[in-house]
Amino acid sequence: MKRILLVMFSILFVVTGIVSYPANRASACSCVGGSAKDKLERSTVVFEGKVIKKGKTRQSQFGGLREYTFDVDKAWKGVQSSKVTIYSYDGSEASCGLQFNKGQSYLVYSYLDKDNSLQTNYCSGNIPISQAGDEINQLGLGTTVNKNAEIQTESNQGPSYIVVVSVGIIIMLTITIFGIWRIKKRNKFS
Repeated sequence: MKRILLVMFSILFVVTGIVSYPANRASACSCVGGSAKDKLERSTVVFEGKVIKKGKTRQSQFGGLREYTFDVDKAWKGVQSSKVTIYSYDGSEASCGLQFNKGQSYLVYSYLDKDNSLQTNYCSGNIPISQAGDEINQLGLGTTVNKNAEIQTESNQGPSYIVVVSVGIIIMLTITIFGIWRIKKRNKFS
């Protein structure tokens, strides 16, 4: 009985430690690169748009994230509205930071973060539209976005990381408690 409890709590301790430790911490920016098609595959949302609002920053695990709202002209992936809000790291390029200029147009590659917000960074491959001719040719025609659609700020892609880990821990605790109850019940009638 004690051996079973020791093993279960050891497993629970190790699993909790593994999922609690942020594996994606980095102290410097290191980019994968690739063609426009590669970046399209890696991204959740890809569009051409003009920065119409440079918003406030909010804190994240890796620093400040600045909010940018884009007026979207063309989309290649994930956009169905004329306005998209994206968060970008507000630091230097050395820390994967990327700052957009209000009033300028960009080819934007973004991904869905754990908190279901769209984020981008220096390594995502965003470039001013004036320099994006080759990439746009590689991506193809794209879709013109309906200017009467609502703002898209988030997307729901299923349960969050914290919910999945919590459910796993609850299941392990339930199994442990049930095992203890069965052993006590068996010993009581022996």
